[in-house]
Amino acid sequence: MSLSDYDIGTMGIFRTNEYLSDPECQKIVAKAADSWEGKKAFTGLVSKTTSIALEDLKNEKNADLYFVLSIAGTLIRTHMVIKEGIKGLNPPPDDYLCDSCHRKGWLNLNYQESKLDGASIPVWLCLECEKLEPEERDVRF
Repeated sequence: MSLSDYDIGTMGIFRTNEYLSDPECQKIVAKAADSWEGKKAFTGLVSKTTSIALEDLKNEKNADLYFVLSIAGTLIRTHMVIKEGIKGLNPPPDDYLCDSCHRKGWLNLNYQESKLDGASIPVWLCLECEKLEPEERDVRF
């Protein structure tokens, strides 16, 4: 899948650490997702976190990013990591630690609603945490 495939429905591309530390940006994104028509970006909306242009990513060698999309009014956050020029979508966490209990081991990819912005997000869970209901898990992003 190429970067150009993300044009449809993409509201913005943010550096992960900036997005997670900016509650104002999260609120703006969540509110805009309800009525997103794919015609305008976040121009005119106030936030200290700025969206990165898709063109600027083509030459990135190392980056940790969130693609924020609105599909049929549903906010979706996709995690992209670029290491040494190699792009990976929704990669497992470093050292393969569960996103909930932070134990090392076998992980499965799941999706749940984010406590931060209400987005549908990928989470990597161990076999024990996978059995829990989303509200019982300790996923903080």
